[in-house]
Amino acid sequence: LFAAIFALHYSYYITLRWLVSGAAIYSAWLANKQKQSGWVWVFIPMAILFNPIAPIYQSKSTWVLLDLAAAALFVGYLSTSKHMDE
Repeated sequence: LFAAIFALHYSYYITLRWLVSGAAIYSAWLANKQKQSGWVWVFIPMAILFNPIAPIYQSKSTWVLLDLAAAALFVGYLSTSKHMDE
């Protein structure tokens, strides 16, 4: 996600959509399993926003902000998640 702020080949962004959407779905599932419902409600919209099947189109400047926000949310989740204690 951090690399997405640069001008890269279109296939990178398509692959990124698949990866972020999948990671968001998996993270929502993990958060639900760990009874962290706040994170579930963060990752469900993220999965929808980044989904590759019915893409949501935005300007490059908007996507830069969304990519950075999504990266920060993943980092925040990983640093506070209960699975880090195991």
